[in-house]
Amino acid sequence: MTQADVLIIGGGLSGLVCAHDCQQNGVRAHILEANETVGGRVRSDHIEGVVCDRGFQVFLPAYPTASAVFKPLGIDWKAYPKSAIIHGDNQQWFGAPFTSGIGEKLRLTPRDYWHFFRDVSAGLQNPKCTGTVPTHTHLNRYSKTVSDQFLKPFFSSVFLDPELHAPASLFQYYLSLFVRGGVAVPSHGMGEITQRLAAQLNPDTVQTHTPVTRISKADGIWQVETETGSFLAPIIVMATAHHHACALLQELPSPTRALPVSTHYFLTDTIPNTLGPLTLFPNGTTCHHVAIPTQVAPNYTPDHRHLIMATTYGTDTVSAEAVLDELARYTQTQHWRWIHHVKLAHSLPDTHAIKHPDPTCILAGDWTTLPSIEGACRSGKLAAQAIGVT
Repeated sequence: MTQADVLIIGGGLSGLVCAHDCQQNGVRAHILEANETVGGRVRSDHIEGVVCDRGFQVFLPAYPTASAVFKPLGIDWKAYPKSAIIHGDNQQWFGAPFTSGIGEKLRLTPRDYWHFFRDVSAGLQNPKCTGTVPTHTHLNRYSKTVSDQFLKPFFSSVFLDPELHAPASLFQYYLSLFVRGGVAVPSHGMGEITQRLAAQLNPDTVQTHTPVTRISKADGIWQVETETGSFLAPIIVMATAHHHACALLQELPSPTRALPVSTHYFLTDTIPNTLGPLTLFPNGTTCHHVAIPTQVAPNYTPDHRHLIMATTYGTDTVSAEAVLDELARYTQTQHWRWIHHVKLAHSLPDTHAIKHPDPTCILAGDWTTLPSIEGACRSGKLAAQAIGVT
C-alpha cells in the first residue's frame, strides 16, 4: 500500500492546482489519474502532429484566479480577434469597435447599447450559478436581430448549450470578461496549460493509468482501491468530473443534466474567405460553430496547414459527413480532410455548492464552483485551503 498526506483523485486542472499548493507548503499529495495523461477536459490530443483540443476551448485573460495561477508558467498566449463571423439569414459580423469582419456589420440599436452597458457592468460582480433568470429569457431584452443572430449563437458556444439554460448572471459575467480581456489560447494548444502545471510537481506526485474502483474509510484513514493496488491517506480530494464522483461517492447528488457536444477536426491547405477564427451558424442543425485556431496560433499544425474545428451542441454522435454537407452551403468543403472526432457526453457541468459530510473528503472541480477554467482553478485552491494549506 502507498501512503500520502493527501490523495487527490483526478489529475484535471483542479487536482493539479490543489497538488501544486500542497507541494508549495510541504504537504505530500499524490494524484491518481485514470487516463494516460493529466489534464481532464483541459488537454489536447495529438493527431498526425496536429494539436486537437478536447472540444472548442479558450482562456479568458480577465479570469482573476486562473490568470494568477498561469502567470508563472510562461505560456505564449495567442489572442483571438474580438469579433465573430455570422452565417445566419445573411453573412454578417459582430465585434468590438475598430475591428473588422466578413460581410455586413451587425447593427445595434440604442436599446442594444444600453443593455450591453448594463450587462457588462453587472458582470463585474461574481456570478450566481443558480436562482436567477435563464440566459435565453434575459436575451429577449435585446433587439431580435442582435439576440438571434449573435448573442444566442455566441453564448451557446460559451455554455455549449443551445437552450441557454445558464443563469443570466453567468451571461453577464462572461460578457464582462470578454469585453475586458478577450479570449486566447496557448500557442501549442490548451493541453499546454495542464502539462506545464504537472511539470512543476515532484516527479512521483502523479500516477496515470490508475482508475479508482472503490473508496472506503476505517479508523480515520481513507483507503482508495485501484486496479493496481491500494492507497492510504487521512484526507482525500475528489477532483473528478461530477458524474465520476457520484459513481464513487453514492451520497452525492447526481447531475441534473448532461450537455453532450460533438467536435470534428479537419485539415485544409487554404481557409475559405467565408470563415473567420470563430464563425457562428445560428440556423445550423449539424454544425453550430466553426473555430480555426491556426488563424491565431499556427503551431497547432506542423506544416502551415489550417485546422478547422466544427462543433455541434446537444449530441455527441453527429457524423463528419453531415457536418460537411451542411457547411457546404456556406463554403467549399470538398478539400477538407477529416482527422479526428471528440465526443463529450458531459461537456460543462451543473454547479453544486455542496460539501461532503466528512470534512476529510473534499470535493473539487468546476462543478463545485463555476463551470469554467476559472472555476476549476478556484476549486483547486479552495480544496488546498480546506486541507490546511494557506
